[in-house]
This record gives sequence, C-alpha cells and structure tokens, in this order.
Amino acid sequence: MKILFISPHLYSFEFAKGGAEQRTFLILKALSQFAEVDFAAFHSAAGFDVLPINIVYQKSVADVVNRSKLSKWLPVLLFWKREKIFPVNKNKKTIIENLVKNTKYDFIFTRYITKAMECNLLNFSNRTIIDIDDLPSDYYRIMSENSKSSSGKIRYYLMSKIAKFHQKQIIKKVKISFSPNYDSAQFFNCAYLPNIPFYEQSCEKIDFAKTKKRIFFVGGLWYEPNYLGVAYFLKNIYQKLVKKIPDVEFFIAGAMDKNNDFKAEWESFPNVQVLGFVEDIQKEYEKSRAVVVPIYQGAGTNIKVVEAMQMQRACVPSEFATRGFSAFFTDKKDYCVAHSDSEYLEILQNLLTDENFNQTIAQNGHQIVQKYFSFEYFAENLKKAILK
Repeated sequence: MKILFISPHLYSFEFAKGGAEQRTFLILKALSQFAEVDFAAFHSAAGFDVLPINIVYQKSVADVVNRSKLSKWLPVLLFWKREKIFPVNKNKKTIIENLVKNTKYDFIFTRYITKAMECNLLNFSNRTIIDIDDLPSDYYRIMSENSKSSSGKIRYYLMSKIAKFHQKQIIKKVKISFSPNYDSAQFFNCAYLPNIPFYEQSCEKIDFAKTKKRIFFVGGLWYEPNYLGVAYFLKNIYQKLVKKIPDVEFFIAGAMDKNNDFKAEWESFPNVQVLGFVEDIQKEYEKSRAVVVPIYQGAGTNIKVVEAMQMQRACVPSEFATRGFSAFFTDKKDYCVAHSDSEYLEILQNLLTDENFNQTIAQNGHQIVQKYFSFEYFAENLKKAILK
C-alpha cells in the first residue's frame, strides 16, 4: 500500500510545539507500520529520519490572503459556494496534482478539512482521507462568542452555520475521515481515532507524604479557551479554595505568547505560579495531587484530560472538557467531573485531603487510558479503518 501524506502547516517533528504536531507524528508513525508513506510538506522542518518515510516535497508555500473588507463577508454573501469558506490554494493544488499524476497512490491523507480543501483533494475523493480533528464550524462559533463587535458576532455565527453545512458534504464525499471525538465520529459518519498522550511514561502512585497540596494545569496559554478557562478558575473556584485550604498551591504550565501580562495578575493569587513552557512536564505532574481542566469552550477534545490520567494523577475536568470521553470514563470513578463551581470546590477539597479517594480515582483513570488510549489501540484503529 502506498500513501501520500500531506502536511500543509504543522511542523510534524517538533513535538514540543503542542498536541497538533504530536498527533500528526503519531498518525505518520502508525501509517508507516503497514504502508509505504510519501511525505509532502508545505513548510521546512528537520527530523524526518525518525520514521521510515519518503520526502517527496518539502518547501514553504505561501497562503493566499485577501485582506479587503468585502472578502470578510464573501463566505456569507456567497454561502452556497464552498470555495468561499474553504478556499483553494492554486499553488498547493498544482503541486499535489503533479505528485498524484506521477505516482500511483492508494490513499491521500491530510489533517483538517480546511487544509484538504486548500489542496482541492475532492478531485481525488475516492481515495482521500481527512483527520478532521477540530471542525471549522466550531472554530467560527468560538470566534462569534469571543468577538468584541456585533458585526463580528453575526458574521462568525453565520459562517459557523455555513461551514457546518459544507463540511458535512465534504465528509460524505471522501473515502474515510477520522475524528478524535467519539460522539462526533458517530454523528458525522466517520471513524473514531482517539487523541492519545504523546509520551507513554507515567508517574509513580501519589504519595501524600511526598507532595504538597498542589493542583496543576497544563495547556498552551496562547490558546484562548485555555487562557479564559484558567482565568475563570482562579476567580471563581481557586479563590474560594484558598479560604478552605490555605496551604493549597496552583501551578500553571504552558507556552505563552509575547503578550503575557496575565502572569503578574495570576500570581497575585496566593501560592500561584505561572511556569510557562516546561521541558520536563512529568516532574510537574509528580509534584501535584490533582490536575484541573477548567475548559468551557473550544473545539476538538482535551488531550490534557487523558494525559493527566496517563500520569496517574486524579483529573478534575469541567463538564465541557469531557466531550468525546464520556463513553470511556465514569464520573466519580475514573475522573471527577465538575458540573458546577461549587462541585469543583468540593471535589478538590476531597482530592487534596483524602489520599485513599485520590489514589482510587487516579488508578482507575490510568487503567482506562492504558486500555483505550495507548499507541497500540490508536494504530490498530487507524489500520482497521483504512484496510476496511
């Protein structure tokens, strides 16, 4: 079997950049176990010798950006035209067409609907595979919710509806698509491919004698849902938790952009430290008694939920953050879902002070992750869907 894998924008071998790059690498690793993989990248990157893949194209290709005021509204005004909301990049389209013309590929694989449409892959719909991951309709919905202008809210809201219609048609036409959200995979008629922890190592079982009453969050702080979630948690939950447990600590890890004015504000709360990017994240998990995932908006699934359980640490996600995971984990058994601010407070109090309860939740969650979120499970799901 021969597969052309197109990497439009993700630096597939720079794992530290985030979950998107890590998932891309894991897909490549799984594909290379049962197929010959040609790799076409519209960016430059190093490290390709890590996997047995063939580099057939590696060069940056500029995106075509129309900055006119009218262009912002064209996807809405011409809502029936798919290319207005999912534009084709003529340069990328030509490059891929030439590659496919010169080599017989069984499948053409890429990540994200928008990137598949940039390359005009519906021309090869009978052999196109898309890892849809974050849906464009969810992205525009978030933009609508966070827009500061009324026109922006309206425009992005309409774009989310238009994108939802077109992406459904795209998914129906392609050979196979994958989603990391178990619920969406059923609804959108595509195969389930879980988001799994990139690193397979784990921490030792929690020992209260060796750890402080520390809670931990990890996630890119440049990403608005993460930033807004932590800000909300500090104001509405942590501030009350400190009054109940004065020696509680909250450590926050994650890459930040240049505009990190929030660091001083967040560290004004008692015992809070903003670590920024952490090279060895396992050490921070080891020092913590519980991991919080206070995410209330966003697209896709929150890999940080299963990563916490992979590290054998009790995880407390918001109800929103459990999207795509509820079919595998049981609330108050494998993790503790916070359905309200008051419940978040109560759960953390118990996890920080009751070692037996903490260990039980952590171990139960870890066992489920080992079973359903391992690389072996991931690779087998991918292989079965493609060979089917």
